[in-house]
Amino acid sequence: MYAETDTTAPACPLLLGPETSIVDCPYCQSHIMTTVKHTSNTNTHIAAANWSRLCCLCCIPFCSDSAKNADHYCPCCQKYLGTYRK
Repeated sequence: MYAETDTTAPACPLLLGPETSIVDCPYCQSHIMTTVKHTSNTNTHIAAANWSRLCCLCCIPFCSDSAKNADHYCPCCQKYLGTYRK
């Protein structure tokens, strides 16, 4: 009989920041530097509303990563590892 492989990640959270992080992937066990994709959140929309009150530059928060969440992925197995929330 073949043993089933467990593809679930351990319950121990990874320490992830706003930029790429060096971690051990809990899925493929590779020592990796994470891939980061920035996504808009509520803070991004609030910042855009505030910019629109000041002037017509409401697109600034969407062009900058400073008001967005950082979603971390493993470059080897492409699994989602966690989010650094702004």
